[in-house]
This record gives sequence, structure tokens and C-alpha cells, in this order.
Amino acid sequence: MDENKYSNSVIVASAVVSCSRGFINSSNEDGRLELSGTWEFKEDPFDIGVKEKWYNAKSYESVQLPGSITTNGKGEDIKVETKWTGSIFTSSRF
Repeated sequence: MDENKYSNSVIVASAVVSCSRGFINSSNEDGRLELSGTWEFKEDPFDIGVKEKWYNAKSYESVQLPGSITTNGKGEDIKVETKWTGSIFTSSRF
């Protein structure tokens, strides 16, 4: 039983190292991670995706990065009345 636990630990550790190496190898010279490409995407306007385990879903839309929801033809049009959920921090505040 202990040998099996050790074997599983080695497998998990190997997987983590392999994934980490992939991320390290895909970073730019300045250390930034290159994210350009096609990403799977699913809108969650009511913030229920985690509760309903959407991460197990097999069907997603795709978006292209670099880009935005607007340039990818997703979501609703941005208007003056659009409700924003995040904060904006710019150098003009300092």
C-alpha cells in the first residue's frame, strides 16, 4: 500500500513538473507568458458556472487572443449603461 502511495506521488509530481516546464518554455524573454491563440470560452453573466460545474462541460465557444469579447463577437454591445464589475487602475490615479 505504501509503495502504491509513493508511486502515485511520483506520477503527480512528474505531471506537475511537465506542465510547469511547458509554461516556462512558452514564456517570453521578459518572463511573460504568451497567451495568444484560440481559447475555449463560455459566458457566465449570472456567475453560476462554478456552482453548476461548467468546468466539466464539453461544449464551449472559442475566442481568439489577443482580442476582446467585442472583437470576438461575444457578449452584449458595450453602451453607456453597461454595468462594469471590475475596477480600473491607471497611472492617472497616481
